[in-house]
Amino acid sequence: MTNQDSKTKLTEQQEQAIWLILLGRKDEEVGKAVGVARQTISKWKNQNPDFKAFLNKKRIENWEQHEDKIRYCIGEAIQVIEENLAKY
Repeated sequence: MTNQDSKTKLTEQQEQAIWLILLGRKDEEVGKAVGVARQTISKWKNQNPDFKAFLNKKRIENWEQHEDKIRYCIGEAIQVIEENLAKY
């Protein structure tokens, strides 16, 4: 990902942080990985409009990209739960 892709004024650290957040990393882990404090990650997520917008955009894209697979997995998971509940 580059700033040209995002069309925002994100730093390289912020771009890396977004990908780590999307992978489910906690703020403290993200901060250590990109060389900033946990509070900085929290500040970016809550107070930086460019960061928030790009993170939300990537979250939506990620969801849309995997939506069908997630729906299929949910159906499979419910079936497994039902089968296991029937045993009791």
